Amino acid sequence: MKRKYTLKNGSILPIKANVAGREIERLKKINGELSPQLVLKSARPKNSVLHECFEWDNAKAAQKYRLQQASYLLRAIEIVYIGDDGEKTKPVRAFVALIEEGTYKPRSYKAIGEVMSDKQLKAQYLSGLLSEYEALGRRNKNVAEFAGIHNAIKKARKKIKAA
Repeated sequence: MKRKYTLKNGSILPIKANVAGREIERLKKINGELSPQLVLKSARPKNSVLHECFEWDNAKAAQKYRLQQASYLLRAIEIVYIGDDGEKTKPVRAFVALIEEGTYKPRSYKAIGEVMSDKQLKAQYLSGLLSEYEALGRRNKNVAEFAGIHNAIKKARKKIKAA
């Protein structure tokens, strides 16, 4: 059976997915396993097929990494609400990403309280969450144990649209 590598929706690479996939497959054959460290080491030489997939300008790479750290920070902070009686809620993310419709990129982060108290922001947030679940479902559509989840996601999508 032939194989053809493709990009998942929303992904961009400077080389063809099939070229990258075959090179990564080759690395796996040679090394018996795969890791980000192995892929990076393989991509370092300028004549490597994967070289263009990485930012080699250290100043630019450092800025991109710091942006990843900032995103991590926004995702890592949780909030617990404490009632007058001292009762605590379960922790929830303090800041959530609002995803632009039809993309996987966060437009901005907002405080969860602000999002959940605004009908339009809440709908946008829930729609983005459902898009993430749908993407997860597509990636795992052949796993029989998750078959029932697809129907639940479809029902949730209809419920949000109706609201």
